[in-house]
Amino acid sequence: MTPSDVYYWTTILVCIGICQSSMADLIIALRHKPLMNFRLWPQAIVSRHMRAFSPLYNGKAAWALKAISLLSAITSIGIVLAGQNPKLPLLVVFITQLLSYPRWRYFVSSDSPLLRAIFVALMLHYFVPDNGLITEAGLFFLATYLVLIYSITGLQKLKSQLWRSGQAIQNFMNRYPFWRMISPDSQKPKWLIKVGSWFVILFECLFFIGLLWPEAAPVFLIVGLLFHGILSITVGINHFFWTFISVYPAYLYISTKAPETVSLFTHVFAGL
Repeated sequence: MTPSDVYYWTTILVCIGICQSSMADLIIALRHKPLMNFRLWPQAIVSRHMRAFSPLYNGKAAWALKAISLLSAITSIGIVLAGQNPKLPLLVVFITQLLSYPRWRYFVSSDSPLLRAIFVALMLHYFVPDNGLITEAGLFFLATYLVLIYSITGLQKLKSQLWRSGQAIQNFMNRYPFWRMISPDSQKPKWLIKVGSWFVILFECLFFIGLLWPEAAPVFLIVGLLFHGILSITVGINHFFWTFISVYPAYLYISTKAPETVSLFTHVFAGL
């Protein structure tokens, strides 16, 4: 797998996620029009610099932002599949996502710090495609960021008594009709819930191993794909699924550089 292949798949996966989330937001807004039609107060926009764009947050512009984001994501996929550089439509997607955030931040949306990091890496690569250093640095940044997210959330779960006992997963399952339907609260095996809880904790805490041990990377990716896929299908958390798996190619690619990374750190610590 080459860096170009990684950016190819990352672009396609993240744009599929943008298409899905944009369509979902538009459908929800059509069913519940106040979501798009209520006016945002200036105080809701944290950055004073972004308040200058307040006309884009309200009225018909709010609908237009989502529609433009959807069309630009579709265009980006088409351009990438044709083997061309999608920098302009991707830039439009990135901008419309940022401008849509103040309205949708209180709802389940596709925006997240990881998504913004993905677009920054994509922008740098596609706007400076011949710079190998920027290309490699972008992939290393995304893989490292992904590992940090998993590690930090895993450690937080490890420190939580609710997670260690399995109660957090049980509370989570009780919030959603699918899990309540297949297994009422009184029928959920306590030991199985606790095993599942520790499985999630260990998966997140140990995810970094894939960057140091290339043979382990595909195993962690398969587990992660199943983990996020189950949440996407049963709970509807689709934005996590597409955002996280779009970084998996970078994680897999950087894992192939593990011997070089280990050698580098060995020399650094040897010189201390």
